[in-house]
Amino acid sequence: MSTPEVNTNQLMAQLIEQVAQLTANLHKASAKSSMNKPELFKGSSSAEARRFIAQYQSWAMEQPDLSNNEGKLIKAALGFFSGKAADWATPYLLDVTKR
Repeated sequence: MSTPEVNTNQLMAQLIEQVAQLTANLHKASAKSSMNKPELFKGSSSAEARRFIAQYQSWAMEQPDLSNNEGKLIKAALGFFSGKAADWATPYLLDVTKR
C-alpha cells in the first residue's frame, strides 16, 4: 500500500490553519489580565471616583481590545457605573454605542 501524496497546496492550507489556531490561543492567553476588574462605580463620593479611575485605568491598560479604541474604552468604563452614576451615564453610553 502506498501513502497518498500530499501536495504543496494541502500542506500550505494545513500550516495556515495551525498558525491561525496558535495565534487565537496566544491572543486568548495574553488577554488575561493580572488586574481584577474595577468595582462598580456608584457615584457616592469623590474618594470612590478617584479609586474607580485608578482601578479602571490599571485594568484597561491590560485589555488588548481597548488599547487602541477610545470608543470601546469609554463604553467599557461607563459599563462599570451603577445606581445614580449609571443614570447619569446612560445618555453618554447610548451616544458612544451609536458611533
